[in-house]
Amino acid sequence: MEGLNFGQFAFGKLPWWYAEHDLTPEVSHLDAYHTIADYTSAFMVSARNALMTNVTAAHAFLDQGYSNTQFLLQPLSQVKALDQNIELVSHWTTTAQQLIVNLLNSTSVEFVNHETGSENAGKEKQPNPSSLTDDLQIVSSTSIMFDKRRKDSSVYPQSPVQLKATMTSQEVVRKMIGTNQFGNPASCQDINQDAFTLAFSKSSRTAQSRYQAKGRPIKFLKDVNVSSKNHWNRAYLHLTYNTTGLFVGATRFHTTETNPDSSISGQDDCTLLSPYRVMEWIYIDALKNSKPQRNKSL
Repeated sequence: MEGLNFGQFAFGKLPWWYAEHDLTPEVSHLDAYHTIADYTSAFMVSARNALMTNVTAAHAFLDQGYSNTQFLLQPLSQVKALDQNIELVSHWTTTAQQLIVNLLNSTSVEFVNHETGSENAGKEKQPNPSSLTDDLQIVSSTSIMFDKRRKDSSVYPQSPVQLKATMTSQEVVRKMIGTNQFGNPASCQDINQDAFTLAFSKSSRTAQSRYQAKGRPIKFLKDVNVSSKNHWNRAYLHLTYNTTGLFVGATRFHTTETNPDSSISGQDDCTLLSPYRVMEWIYIDALKNSKPQRNKSL
């Protein structure tokens, strides 16, 4: 039911808390009620399966509605699966690791990722590169974190608020490969900017048009560098919301290969913005007519 908002499914005055966070509808209340009534009627006819009703037409109407919904949700589902999947692999972190290494010819390198529980955030062992096979294998790990209040889906994000990625530095890979075929390593800010580019490109044309016409932008701030393991363990992605947009500030933890603590040597870690969080912002949060929010970090 494209163009309707949450409040148009309600009867009477919507509670202020929900009205404050709802989207502006693109159809009138009367048109919305007619659309909802058509689907409700078709569902009742289909469920009752009475002889004197046009069950075939009701089924066809519902099937078309299901197909339309599936088409609308497909971009969101595809981007969500980058980090939330049965394989427990963060494909976006794999991309981030490739951007950090920036090997111009990576045919002899395999990039591997595994996800860890949020309770282990910052405590993952350094994913050391290995060469047990013909290809050099570079392993990264990711802790996916959500807003604990997300059960209230009308107000709080359903997408991850950060991907805490433990990755290998370019310096380590340079030494193992012994070649100069490298570009400049990406910063965490660069990677988060790329997350926006990817999410926007995967969004529907309608969502892109709405965002460009009415949406608040995302702005990416310079990385905040931390120098100790303890600081990294407490690090998070800074997400600041206000009436002018969403401000994203990443934390970076970079160590040299000769770091005295071998358990963290040769790391280039980032708190990353999930492409799915970007897409949720493009589709929903950037368009909300909410009051100015207090600046906050999650």
